[in-house]
Amino acid sequence: KAASTRTSARVRVGGRTAPYYPWLDFGGKVGPRRSVERAFYKEGRYLYPTLKRVRPEIEASLQESLDTVVRNAGLEVD
Repeated sequence: KAASTRTSARVRVGGRTAPYYPWLDFGGKVGPRRSVERAFYKEGRYLYPTLKRVRPEIEASLQESLDTVVRNAGLEVD
C-alpha cells in the first residue's frame, strides 16, 4: 500500500490484512512450534529487489512531475 508523509514516500506491506507477508518475502519459521521453514533472505525476495530495479524510473517520473508543477507555477527550472 502506498503511503507518504510531508518529506517521504513509503510502501507498506503486511499488517493485519496480510500478516504472512514478511514470511513470504524474507523467510524464516512460522506455524505450530515454528515447524514451517522458508530460507531467510536479508534483502527480501520481492519488494526491495523490485524497488532497487525500478528506482531510476521512479526518480525520473518524480523529477518530471516536480518540473511540471514548478513550470505551471510560472517559475524557471534549472
